[in-house]
Amino acid sequence: MTTRTPDQDAIEACVQKYIDGVGQHRTDLIVEAFHPDASMSIHRGPEFAVVPAPSFIVDFMKTIPPVYETSPDFAGRILSIEQHGPMATAVIAEDKLEGLNFITCFHVHKVDGNWVITSKSTYGEPVQA
Repeated sequence: MTTRTPDQDAIEACVQKYIDGVGQHRTDLIVEAFHPDASMSIHRGPEFAVVPAPSFIVDFMKTIPPVYETSPDFAGRILSIEQHGPMATAVIAEDKLEGLNFITCFHVHKVDGNWVITSKSTYGEPVQA
């Protein structure tokens, strides 16, 4: 039996803050989850962009209705977490979010004793009926 470490719990909690922040339309949780200088790359259809993650996500969320209204079947879940010392990678699925299913990869680092997302890379495909 493998014993979970406090770091593994903290990494999962950090990533879960992002999922909860999106699902509950809570920008405060998203800001807590990300390092202030984090970046985000996104493929959405034919478009590709690299942007500052926290400000982009928070600014975007201010322009849209809450996910629980526009995407009532939204479900976010952690698919995997792999830790290597003070860094980790996490992969999540964000299903039925604004008509798309996303796979999102995070780099997570331990900074000043706290785990924070330093980069987000995401790709969305249309939900198949």
